[in-house]
Amino acid sequence: KLISANNNDAQALYLKGRIHSQRNELDQALETLDHSIQFAPGFIPSQVARAEVLMKQYNFSEAEKALRLVLQLDSNQVAARAGLAKVLAMTGKTEDALAEAKQVLDEDPNNLDALIARAESLLKTRQTAAARQDFERLNEKQPGNPYVLHRLGAVASQDGRNGEAIQYFRETLNRAPDMADALNDLLALHVSQGQIQQALQDLDRYESQAQRKDLYALFRGRLYLSQKDFSRAEASFRQATSSNPDNYQGYIFLSQVKLLQQNPQEAIREVDQLIEQRPDFAPGYMMKAYLQDVAGDKSGAIENYRKTLELAPQNPVAANNLAWIYCERGENLEEARSLAQEARRKDPNNPHYADTLGWIYYKLGNYTLAVDQFLFSVNEGQPGAGNFYRLGMAYYKKGDSSLARQTLEKALSIDSSFEGAEEARQVLAELR
Repeated sequence: KLISANNNDAQALYLKGRIHSQRNELDQALETLDHSIQFAPGFIPSQVARAEVLMKQYNFSEAEKALRLVLQLDSNQVAARAGLAKVLAMTGKTEDALAEAKQVLDEDPNNLDALIARAESLLKTRQTAAARQDFERLNEKQPGNPYVLHRLGAVASQDGRNGEAIQYFRETLNRAPDMADALNDLLALHVSQGQIQQALQDLDRYESQAQRKDLYALFRGRLYLSQKDFSRAEASFRQATSSNPDNYQGYIFLSQVKLLQQNPQEAIREVDQLIEQRPDFAPGYMMKAYLQDVAGDKSGAIENYRKTLELAPQNPVAANNLAWIYCERGENLEEARSLAQEARRKDPNNPHYADTLGWIYYKLGNYTLAVDQFLFSVNEGQPGAGNFYRLGMAYYKKGDSSLARQTLEKALSIDSSFEGAEEARQVLAELR
């Protein structure tokens, strides 16, 4: 009624946004809160509520921006600082999270968000005794809270108290059978101990109480897949897609089953169904490009890696893989260099990206830069024969005969029949 009387009533819009959030209608909540902020940018409750919705959507980067904006408007906003501590903890920025949480807890020792932030940060830094103390305190304040029970299980698991961890995970699922993280951790613990039947029994026990039948079918399929029981795995993944056609993971796992059965064309058909369901889903095109590459359809792979980058320009894997194909085909080498350099910038510690960039420099005739990249790849990764071969060839072209001979001999000692082995032998014969 208030909004019908005044469509720009910021406080009424804030309240309506909160109601949407409580109902888990997150898109409507965000739209309504944005409307509220548009007409009253300084109304802090709307800003804080918007950040809470972004956290529920797992959009942590935008949530962090929103909370930092609130603290710029009013640095004394305890709720915003506690929320910021929680976001920082969830995104692995543990030192910053602990600092923000301490500032809040010094003022409000019972602030739940700050306690959660501190407990999560302590758990991530393997300070399990202190983390357990905080989670037990949270459990006293919110008895039976599934999130807290799950985290107590995670603490026990990290400490190697597997029986206690299993009990916490089971108690979590008794209260929240659709909690995917708890189900995943319970099954992973069973699998790590070789308890496949117990894992399947737990799936049967909690599925009857769950709403997300597709979730349980996915986990059952993954268990079968770990045992290489492809027929049962496929049946479970098809049950998942039938139960919830919008759950993309079923299609991805179906493609993996087909790929493991050495049938990449059928794997591609499974991914095509995913793309048909979700035409703007970048990982679908990424998976299809990879499968086409495996099947030898390089042109198709190029097309779908390009589509992946169109939808997700920041994806370093797609950039690296596309650069590698160009390099292997000897085409678009300048574009390949740009793609590989971008992948290296985004993930500078990845030895595979260094190997790709080095091979491109080699094809472009810049052997000094090629050697630099190959040395990083060999020293920082788990190099195979191909890595030493490429480094040896770069040494050879650079004129370092002794290093070229040593490195090419190393490549052949690892694998005498890798792609490039014959060229390595020819160069070694020449050097000798």
